Amino acid sequence: MIRHFIFAIALFACAPAFAAAKIDQAGADALKPRVADSLASVAASFSQSGITMQQTGTLLVEPAGDYYAVTTPNITLTLPNGVTRTVGMVAINAIPTDNADVFKVAVALPTPMIDTKDGKTVGALEIGTQSMNGIWNLAALAFLQLDADYKNIRQNDQTRNALTTVPELTIDTKLTPNGALYSGPLEMVFTGMSRTEPKLSWSAATIRARIMLHDVDLKIANDAKKAVAGGDAANINAAMIAYFTKAIDRADIFLDEQDVRYKTTNADGTTAERTFKTLTARASLAKIKSGLADGKMNVTVEGIATSDPQQVQFTPTRANFNGTIERFPVAGFFAAADRTAMESAFNDAKTRVVFENSVMEAPAYHMSMNADVSAKSKLGVGKYHLEVRGIDQLIAHLNSPQGAHALGLGGGAVTNLVPLLAVVQLTGQGAKDAQGRDIRTYDLVLKDDGRIILNGNDLTAIASTLQQAANGAKAQGPLAPVIVAPPKK
Repeated sequence: MIRHFIFAIALFACAPAFAAAKIDQAGADALKPRVADSLASVAASFSQSGITMQQTGTLLVEPAGDYYAVTTPNITLTLPNGVTRTVGMVAINAIPTDNADVFKVAVALPTPMIDTKDGKTVGALEIGTQSMNGIWNLAALAFLQLDADYKNIRQNDQTRNALTTVPELTIDTKLTPNGALYSGPLEMVFTGMSRTEPKLSWSAATIRARIMLHDVDLKIANDAKKAVAGGDAANINAAMIAYFTKAIDRADIFLDEQDVRYKTTNADGTTAERTFKTLTARASLAKIKSGLADGKMNVTVEGIATSDPQQVQFTPTRANFNGTIERFPVAGFFAAADRTAMESAFNDAKTRVVFENSVMEAPAYHMSMNADVSAKSKLGVGKYHLEVRGIDQLIAHLNSPQGAHALGLGGGAVTNLVPLLAVVQLTGQGAKDAQGRDIRTYDLVLKDDGRIILNGNDLTAIASTLQQAANGAKAQGPLAPVIVAPPKK
């Protein structure tokens, strides 16, 4: 699995280099136990994810001219699915700099890494070519700069009859110090990545993930990492709270996927292909160290298409989501033991969520939403405005066997959904969109006293009817006169 290849990289992003201006056997002898302790700490951390890391053989640390040559023991990983991955021995060259805390390092991963289960080979992870260089800070226990380039990665997973390929993966980071704090970007780019399974395959021209970190306290981050390696739930929970409330003040995240294609094989042997040209997501969370963070998010998907003629009219061609959050209780969120505690944290912080011009568009329907809601109870206090076009077409589509099958719904789901959609359509106010098409609008108000007002009417008047429809009850007689009073003028 590719994520375990990334793990093999991250493994050595956790091992501190040795600060010594002079390269000799004494320095190598002093470095060796520190590398061993670091590997043990990494093994403890990964045990929390159900991965067992084992080492066999001898850890070698030797002076080699102007650098220390480090060769790890043979490393194996036992994955949660029972597969054992033989990572092998990893080579690290550490070059001292003028700063006793800073080393230039180069890391070479073994290839191939073999997967076995029950004594049989069930896969392999291969790397065609690789280059990984970085600047390691001993005091911060982190890479301040990293430049990695891996080409022609292949992951053969025989347990799923799956093949994952990555023609190129690049990883870049550059943290700049400002006193005791650091800021800078971390970026990973997958070019031409694809995965093939018997009934599903997908590919992407590029997948780019970038996070910009601001005012990171690497000492607190490292202390949190050590606490997680401590092993018990209390340590892990406290470490997460410390990390997400004290180690970083702001993070800006960017995700971009280009030309993504999915191909599925149905039970009858037919195939369907879905594509989207672009998916872009941007998110930010600021003022984290204040305890009440503010965040923004935007997700846009464009150029969505399908080869299935039964789904063309109901496949979204465009989707856009915009939202903001104010006074997000970071510590309370991670400390909450259950949903009730989480709701209390949001209510105490008076967290506010706003949706602006969020849209989903398809040939047969359109939905848009705006909302402004603050936490005060289970439902919150505030208002929603929704505009929907095409519910009648969706109902007609679902009532046809071909339509229900195309949307992946069985008979029971259709029986429940169609009456509910009919009720929802009847509760909306009629209007026209900019093109003169019929739409339904919904103005929902959540009151301080717990009442829910829909288009000027108390929603309790139709709550039982909605519940019956959701349960698949058949409507008796004309619905309109008994569902809701006429909208107030």
